[in-house]
Amino acid sequence: MKMDITKLKDEEIDQLISFLERRNITSFVKRNGETLLLICRSTSIRPARLELGIENI
Repeated sequence: MKMDITKLKDEEIDQLISFLERRNITSFVKRNGETLLLICRSTSIRPARLELGIENI
């Protein structure tokens, strides 16, 4: 799964990566031009959005 996380604050990105790590989901951040992508093997990020209260992804 690729997610555009360009609009997230640094602390929100850290929280999101920590959330995925706690669930043993490996992820990494990649810059594609002006776009910042979070790439992981998860099929849905909805649980992270709900738990962390992040609206921008």
